[in-house]
Amino acid sequence: MCRKGYGLHPIDCRDNGWMACRSKIISKETCHSIGRQGTNTYSRCLSINIQSTKCRSSKRKCNINLHSLQLLMQYFSLFRFSFFFVSFLFNLIRSFFQLMYVQFLVRTVSATCVFYIETIIDHWIHLSSINKIGWIDDFNVIILRYTLYVKYFKSLKVFQGHSKRVNSVKFSPDGTKIVSSSDDETIKIWDVESGNVIQELKGHLDYVKDAQFSLDASMIVSCSKDKTIRLWDMKSCTEIKKLEENMYCSRVQFSPDGTIIVAGSYDNTIKIWDVNSGKEIQILRHANTVNDVQFSANGQLIISSSQDKLIQIWNVKSGELIHILSAHLGGVMKAQFSSDGKFIISCSADKTIRIWDAILGKQLEILKGHLDVINDVKYLPDEQTIVSCSSDNMICLWDVQLKMKAQQLRGHSSEVTGLDISSHGNIIASSSNDTTIRLWKLL
Repeated sequence: MCRKGYGLHPIDCRDNGWMACRSKIISKETCHSIGRQGTNTYSRCLSINIQSTKCRSSKRKCNINLHSLQLLMQYFSLFRFSFFFVSFLFNLIRSFFQLMYVQFLVRTVSATCVFYIETIIDHWIHLSSINKIGWIDDFNVIILRYTLYVKYFKSLKVFQGHSKRVNSVKFSPDGTKIVSSSDDETIKIWDVESGNVIQELKGHLDYVKDAQFSLDASMIVSCSKDKTIRLWDMKSCTEIKKLEENMYCSRVQFSPDGTIIVAGSYDNTIKIWDVNSGKEIQILRHANTVNDVQFSANGQLIISSSQDKLIQIWNVKSGELIHILSAHLGGVMKAQFSSDGKFIISCSADKTIRIWDAILGKQLEILKGHLDVINDVKYLPDEQTIVSCSSDNMICLWDVQLKMKAQQLRGHSSEVTGLDISSHGNIIASSSNDTTIRLWKLL
């Protein structure tokens, strides 16, 4: 019989010339057409039926596989996002540590690196057939600065003129002159540009331990093992005052306004003198030899360093002891205020440099790297770099923020006794037991 009016059972289709598949309904016209083909009609109908059944089964499987594939794609997309996110974080962290490592390497670069860079530059010039006359030396400086990313100093000049150990070296306020003191009992004034001795001051009868300019550069003050402090007029280069001491002085300094001087002595005392009258104003005391004395920038405080391993901070007017800083394990050779008076740096026979909170009187940091007694320490004008010199013949530059050594300056053949920095911070002067004064220039 005809199913739903569209077709017949295959057996009926074979007999009547009409055809309908069991599982797929074929229209009467199609069945009639197929029925005319005779005996093969039934088998063809079965074939259509089988193919149709497979198609429906495959479609169901396809729907199931498509759904699974969609889920799989969702999971894969989620996994891929997670993977890329984790990779991004990993690369970010890795880049951060690589940057820190590069900065570490850059800031610990030695003078050898500068030599290599200069060698490469010279080699490049040679290969490029550039005449040295056509090459500006400042290009070397630019390349080194942008390669190293740090303040970097290079040997500039060597001053020779003293016959014995040079104990101290100080710049004039304008940075054009240097005054030095020596065991040869002389004080020499040097022209920075030419390296020549302008004047030589004679009068001391023993080792001259220290000498420095007044803030207006009109006078020089010096102290000696002959137990005297002497004031010299810069214009006439003659002695204008002589102050007698009971014991020889180790260090002497003008106050910022130039009205008083302070001197540290081997008799454990700190004495304050009036410049105009030449009279002693105050006496302050340590328990051992006073190695160094310095005024604060405003002239209201004095900081003293002693072989008793202590640093003491004093009020100039009242003579009151404000702070005692104790942490060094050896005699304290030098101590200096920062320009704002908030910090103090000190160096010692214990081979360390220490940074202190001047207000609270507490130690903040300790820097290690020298191999012998550290004789002097100073801030560069920006106070982001500390310069030190030592009996290990070395001058070291330290990065304040990283709290690590940034450069070593080699050149002296014996202990470096003292140093000073020009007001612009572009030249370092150093004195040595090898009888020379060396200048180091910022690249």
